[in-house]
Amino acid sequence: MDYHLIPTPGPAPEDVVVGTDGMLYAGQEDGCILRINPDSEEITVVARVPGRPLGLEPLPDGRLLVCNSPEGLMRVDPVTGDFERLVSEINGQKLIFASNVIADPDGTVHFTASSMRYTQPQWKRDLIEAIPTGHLCRLTLDGALTVLANDLHFANGLVRQGDDLIVAETAARRLTRFAPDGSRALFCDLPGYPDNLGLGADGTIWVALPTRFNPSLERLRRAPGFIRRLAVRLPDSVQPTPAPLAWIAGVSPQGEIVREFLWEDGGYGFVTGVCQHRGRLWCGSLSEPGLLTVTL
Repeated sequence: MDYHLIPTPGPAPEDVVVGTDGMLYAGQEDGCILRINPDSEEITVVARVPGRPLGLEPLPDGRLLVCNSPEGLMRVDPVTGDFERLVSEINGQKLIFASNVIADPDGTVHFTASSMRYTQPQWKRDLIEAIPTGHLCRLTLDGALTVLANDLHFANGLVRQGDDLIVAETAARRLTRFAPDGSRALFCDLPGYPDNLGLGADGTIWVALPTRFNPSLERLRRAPGFIRRLAVRLPDSVQPTPAPLAWIAGVSPQGEIVREFLWEDGGYGFVTGVCQHRGRLWCGSLSEPGLLTVTL
């Protein structure tokens, strides 16, 4: 398998998407939004926002939707660098961990909130505490916000499949299918903890898997509530730690894992974002100072 590293000017480009202009876009830990030329691999900072950019989504007019912790859901113009907040709270509660977003051709937007209790830097606390507050929401052009689910286990990446939505529940290690009537069903069990999702031209759902099943984490999640509350107060160094690896899975439209890419050589790790473009997978990470590309 041929893979290639592209250094970024700042740390941790968590997600990467293809814009309507054919360029790639990513958001760094320092708030910078990057444009990456897929041919020359030249990188340009096109905007800087407060907070931590997470999931991105291109709009037909060239602007980007940006999920941000703790700022909410934003819209960013990569030409001017201007940005605006679209959603900063849900039913009166501050949206502190907007995670991923997709836009339909009619302008309808669906987005996830991983947690209503913790911000992105505190993600491990939410997984350990095991109180599912992940949200799936719909935002229409008239500004109406509808909560479709509020009990997801760390809601994360999402893609559209026909009339349905496929949503990653990180803490439950699964992809869940949501039908238009609001009903939900298991779409795919996963061997690791899913993060962002990308959709291939053939319908393959690419899943970023930051780490494998962690027995220590799962024991904590099943422990009595007072133990979990104590565990989240422990220093990060003694909490369950993800194994260093780079891992991407391809899931078929039928919900079966059909492809996997896995590296454990230490060259790259904690893959959190993935998209397919020009015969390569482009991957982001919550911890690495650059992007990873994989030739298909």
